[in-house]
Amino acid sequence: MLTVLTTVLILGACGTNKDSGQTVEDSIYDNPRSHTAEDFMPLSEALEKYPVWFKAKVYPTRKTTVKDVYVFENGYATHYWNLKSLPIDEYDDLSDDEIIKYVKENSTAKATGKYILDITLDELGQSTQEIEVVLENGIMEYYYPKGYNLDGEILTEEKTSTEVTDYLVNFEQGSNSQKIFNTTYSGLAYNKDFSLFTRVDDSFVGFKLDDPDTKNDKVTIEGK
Repeated sequence: MLTVLTTVLILGACGTNKDSGQTVEDSIYDNPRSHTAEDFMPLSEALEKYPVWFKAKVYPTRKTTVKDVYVFENGYATHYWNLKSLPIDEYDDLSDDEIIKYVKENSTAKATGKYILDITLDELGQSTQEIEVVLENGIMEYYYPKGYNLDGEILTEEKTSTEVTDYLVNFEQGSNSQKIFNTTYSGLAYNKDFSLFTRVDDSFVGFKLDDPDTKNDKVTIEGK
């Protein structure tokens, strides 16, 4: 029964996509009901394989704007925000390296540092309820571009930074995918309104949260 319940949680509840008329099942390429939980990629592995993730509404369309981008590379996580808003399809023809270069140059705020994945257990202490991406000895930076203040004074470009040790983003149960033009985006729930998506092959099944028995050394359980 526990195995069945876990699989159901991974696949997410069936709902309606108001933008396209699809259900959750329909919007996932290669219907996951034909797969087992073992076919889904754990989050810890996903963040090592796919460096660029977009924060977007649960069912993005071609004109859905992206204001936040997360980059995971070599054990470090960086969240770029205050980013010039672009529709998600504007990223389709860019490589991961080109996207990273773009967000570095067009973001006025970021948080970066080494990360761990911390599991929060469910009420029974048996399964994963959510996973927080936590920064260790991270740095948060804000950039203030040149310009004029309200008194007409010329401002020079400034940068402020502060140390931060806090969670970066939390992932919840529920894998979902959406295909826009020729690009398939697969992701995990960020909250009820948003998911974090990355670009995958059409044949990709989906993601899942790591189980409490994971052997990945970047995963902790409730801070331990």
